[in-house]
Amino acid sequence: MNQSVRQVAPPSTLSAASARVRKRFLSMRAQLGAARLDRELAEGTKPDANPLLRERARQLQSRESRQRLALGLDRAVDQVRRPLLYRENAPAHSPAVQEAASTLQLLIRRLRGPRPVSPEGVARLEIMLTDTSGSLYNADGDPDLRTAAQAALASLDPGFRRSPLPMG
Repeated sequence: MNQSVRQVAPPSTLSAASARVRKRFLSMRAQLGAARLDRELAEGTKPDANPLLRERARQLQSRESRQRLALGLDRAVDQVRRPLLYRENAPAHSPAVQEAASTLQLLIRRLRGPRPVSPEGVARLEIMLTDTSGSLYNADGDPDLRTAAQAALASLDPGFRRSPLPMG
């Protein structure tokens, strides 16, 4: 009788594979719960409060996320300069964008720059760009876009000390 010997991967290989699977699962959970997690981060909850918040903060602070947010802001500013016929996405509230244009340009440069950004500030921007009931898209958004953009710019600084700032 021929008995085959079953080879098992060494424990270190198994634990490394298991860690990768856990990390990927955590990443997917953070993406699925992004809206809730972004709101918590934007309200000042520390990323270290739980592993999901920490992972979402990591995602938001990534170079890819920063570039995507900068592009979204850039498109909003550019969009108000185009005739309505040539606009691609949900229309930004043109008067508000024009009024906040200089602050939005500062945000774009800050996101594209090399300095680190806080999870709270990036979460505020994520919400600003994705919440169609907010001041970027809605004339009745509270607070006004310029105030929300200034608050987001201030909160991008990793040394930012939270005070009740509007999100938009």
